[in-house]
Amino acid sequence: METCYKLFSKKSINCLHLTAKGFEFEPEITAKLLKAGYKIVEVPISTNPRGYNEGKKLNTFKDGVRAFLDIGKVSFC
Repeated sequence: METCYKLFSKKSINCLHLTAKGFEFEPEITAKLLKAGYKIVEVPISTNPRGYNEGKKLNTFKDGVRAFLDIGKVSFC
């Protein structure tokens, strides 16, 4: 879910009311598209990930917990 690239049609997101302003966009769009009945397909890509010393900002535990809570909020509210 936490990726750089996402591709979706304009039709698929026109009906969604998105409120996220930061990293919580990822779980919000994912949960709302699934809730709307859309199927998510993974397409493999190759990357050369950066390290924390090169500007990586994600913290696996902290951001993972936040994503989990955001998914719960979108799914049950």
